Amino acid sequence: MIMSEAMDRLSRDQEDIAGIFKRMTYADVKMFTLSEGEITHLHVGLKGTMNALFLKDLADKTRRGLRGRVEDGKSGGGLCYGYDVVNQSCTTAISSACVAGTPCSLTRRNSMMVMPSQS
Repeated sequence: MIMSEAMDRLSRDQEDIAGIFKRMTYADVKMFTLSEGEITHLHVGLKGTMNALFLKDLADKTRRGLRGRVEDGKSGGGLCYGYDVVNQSCTTAISSACVAGTPCSLTRRNSMMVMPSQS
């Protein structure tokens, strides 16, 4: 038996949830959710479609929000793991990085320098 809060906790992709349901049905494993009860072919078809539409809408909203941030002159993303923002002038940051022996390929982000963290 498989228990879940809702079908979207198992997968929001229509193909994935249909494949999971098919394999579990073949193995005679029942699927239950707290919100829908026992899952049937009807649940897989309808909820799978609704979950796929939700994912598409979420992706559209995310892209629209990122585009708005970029149009406002802000960053469209966060810092990569292992990088710090250094609030120094470009020449000071580059010269101190090169002297310290760290890579000198620094990136400018909104008048701040992003460079590999020292830790």
